[in-house]
Amino acid sequence: VVSTQSTWGMKAQQIRGTTYYYDGEENSTNFTSEKSAQPYYPTENGQSTSIGMIPRRTPNFTSAPPFRGQASKYSSDDNNRPPFRPTPPPPLASNFTSSGPYQSASSFFMSEALQTSLLRKAELMAPVTLDSTSTRFQNDLPTKVGPYHSLRNLDHSGNTTTSPSLPESQFSEIHTEVYKATNSQKGYVCTLRRVLSPLLSSPLDSFQTTIDMWKSIQHPNVVSLKNVILSTDWPSRNGGGKELVLEYSYIARAMTWEQAYMPPYPHPPTTLLREQAFWSYICQLVSALKAIHDAGLSLRRGLVPSKILLAPGNRLYINAVGLIDLVFPLPSSQPIDDLQQSDIKALSELLMLTACRSTSLDILKQQTHFSPALRQFLAMLASNPPQTVHDLLPYLADRFMNESTQALTTLDTLEDDLMKEVCNGRLLRAVVKMGFINERPDHEFDPSWSETGDRYVLKLFRDYLFHQCDDKGIPKVDWGHVVNTLNKVDTGSEEKIVLASRDGSNLLVVSFKDIKRILEECFQELLARSAESYHP
Repeated sequence: VVSTQSTWGMKAQQIRGTTYYYDGEENSTNFTSEKSAQPYYPTENGQSTSIGMIPRRTPNFTSAPPFRGQASKYSSDDNNRPPFRPTPPPPLASNFTSSGPYQSASSFFMSEALQTSLLRKAELMAPVTLDSTSTRFQNDLPTKVGPYHSLRNLDHSGNTTTSPSLPESQFSEIHTEVYKATNSQKGYVCTLRRVLSPLLSSPLDSFQTTIDMWKSIQHPNVVSLKNVILSTDWPSRNGGGKELVLEYSYIARAMTWEQAYMPPYPHPPTTLLREQAFWSYICQLVSALKAIHDAGLSLRRGLVPSKILLAPGNRLYINAVGLIDLVFPLPSSQPIDDLQQSDIKALSELLMLTACRSTSLDILKQQTHFSPALRQFLAMLASNPPQTVHDLLPYLADRFMNESTQALTTLDTLEDDLMKEVCNGRLLRAVVKMGFINERPDHEFDPSWSETGDRYVLKLFRDYLFHQCDDKGIPKVDWGHVVNTLNKVDTGSEEKIVLASRDGSNLLVVSFKDIKRILEECFQELLARSAESYHP
């Protein structure tokens, strides 16, 4: 304990790095006396949890102390000092801040549009707990299918092709149902594709090489194949045989290409296809085909509108990959090059039908709402398709450059929003701890628990943090001050601040490091006493 005389005639005591100010009269409170101090709460190692004792009664100030480092115009020996007449000060007028320019809440939180989008996606991606209500929407579904539970039907149509203008595909011979489910082994939400017919022609083990090859395809425009099982958990529809079930990644808030741009006649498309988005889809489809072909695989004319998913942000995914290879095994005599070339032809048909709902070049010429560059590219793809996907890349070089620029710009925007939120989690912990500690009238049946000892420091710090006023007493709502101050507490800065009581009669000088230690010790004390009440 170090006692000194301050410049304005007040005594100052330093206790463990904290400076307390009080008058020099004999009847003033001694901050270290056993009589006036509040009792220490010892920790497990016997050390005190307090940095100094806060008096239960306020110090007897004889003059108003100056604030913000201003020296008193009266010396300590001046007997002509005017008497102090207490007047109601503005709320926390002593807690002026100089943390810099005002910062609004938008400086520390992501945009509302992005937050809403992420919250909707998070709600859909949240795993469902297996309980009695997991099948309350569809009671005809089994409770569990292998390692999956909480099934919901995502595809009520059964068959996948509904428009007579769609290209022919082997998918038309495969009857499937699609479910959203939760993987009980890994705890994430996934998509299950149940094959109703035809049944698997060979043991599943004989397809392991093909399954592993499709599992290895990890591309941002391909819905990843996760697992393949045989199940008898559904009500039998095929004489008791095992049904093939494929697990894919779950794409939230997605719709099919067919639903968006190619509904059955006479219904118009539900989404207007802009040329910029069309070029983006073309680049994504070609990029996905390149990854599949480079792995020695083929979609086998599986590039159909019902198996392409569109997600918010112009994201595109090729769905149900590997399904045709399992249901209709590829003959060893058929060259993979021919199958990959058929994928390019399927791409041409898909784009032509989307652009003009026909594969006729004459009708394509009439689509004047598209640019000549797009019409020329579609005509080339339909009349003289490249032999490989690599031969197609030079025609899209400029478009891929635009896609790369757009992707990097979007990444920068998302990183900027992320930087705003990066500290919010750890700062919330400090605010929550303060909320548990400050002004607890119920603790130990002692209404003054939060007003004594180290808790009093936290109460004054709470006012310093949230109840700032300017020199005219006008409240200052400055998010920058709150965030910067909490950051200093979280990092344990040695910088010191002056904490003042609401009537200005108590002043404490503490560092952010002290406040951090006090906050943690008081919170641990509260946890310990809470644990004792539950486990006497």
